[in-house]
Amino acid sequence: MQALFQNVINSFAEVKNQITPYIKGLLLYDGRKNCAAMARKMNVSEKRLRKQLDNSEVKIKSIQSNLKSIANETKFIKGLCVFAVDGTSLVKAFAEKIQNLSIDYDGVIRRPARCLSLMVGALICDGNVIPVDCRFWKNATKKIGVNKSKTKKNKKKKKPNKNYKTKIMLAIELIQAWKDLIKFNYLAMDGAFSSEKMIEFIESQKLQYSMRIPRSRRVVIDGKELALRDQPSLKLVRNERCKSAKGSYKGYACTFTAHKRKKKNGTWETFFIISNMELSAHGHVIAYSRRWPIDKSFRSMKQYLGLKDCQMLSGLKQTLHVFNVFLAYSIATVEKIANAKNSVEEIFKICRQAKPIQNISKITDSDVI
Repeated sequence: MQALFQNVINSFAEVKNQITPYIKGLLLYDGRKNCAAMARKMNVSEKRLRKQLDNSEVKIKSIQSNLKSIANETKFIKGLCVFAVDGTSLVKAFAEKIQNLSIDYDGVIRRPARCLSLMVGALICDGNVIPVDCRFWKNATKKIGVNKSKTKKNKKKKKPNKNYKTKIMLAIELIQAWKDLIKFNYLAMDGAFSSEKMIEFIESQKLQYSMRIPRSRRVVIDGKELALRDQPSLKLVRNERCKSAKGSYKGYACTFTAHKRKKKNGTWETFFIISNMELSAHGHVIAYSRRWPIDKSFRSMKQYLGLKDCQMLSGLKQTLHVFNVFLAYSIATVEKIANAKNSVEEIFKICRQAKPIQNISKITDSDVI
């Protein structure tokens, strides 16, 4: 187990101070990843482990710096690199006082749920994901944990929240913050982000992109302004699986691609991609598909690293927990590449089959940032 971490330390000297007892707890042990559960597994006091989440702002910046170093490390990045932005829900069904709580749609249970709605920016290269930053999205008007019977008495219209940010605004913030810090070839995002505002921002920054776009959006192709599903140039016939056509959306020149694929239940669906890159129809399909590993990384971080397990009430401490998970996942990704493993999950299993680190209980507060 020591050798596993030593490989990372040798490759990234600046990460050494970040491999704290908290991160070791995330990597080494099964079960819930809150302070109480990890403290019992690691045979350390819960108070000491909770201290890992103190001074959160400084530690978040330090972890971000290390994630940037890992993302830009050339020996682990080969081929096309994609910066993907996507959202995930950290369900907190019984929480009421945790900061940044929201009501958002959860794709797993397929209904709205009380959760922390997280927007994540990640670098993806050859299927390897390095999550580098995140933002919490919060509802503009809905209150969490308020008794409805009390709210009925006061039916006054509330003023709009000037500090409210949409998911698209948060995605733009993430792109703006990282476009000059890490190297990537283009942006890849789901259809929720393909708005006029997003495309205007991307074009103003002279970036390339590949995004899914709803079939109901009206676009101009060959002088005809129609919904994508009705555009004659994108009709797939017989055994065609993809077709592209140049046009414009809200005045911005782009290429639209129709792609027909088979769903898990055996039926077929056609979805549409918008991009400003010069590629073949099949090339556009592949370019968009490179964002898919970020969804798989969310599943792995929830199942193996306890992304949604933190019970701290402070928004900053919740954020620090998320960044600790990001760094633990990135360390596992580095090990996966270095050891030519098929998946990050294999690294997690190796970690948990190994013997516990003997000196973990002797770590002092001075060893932790």
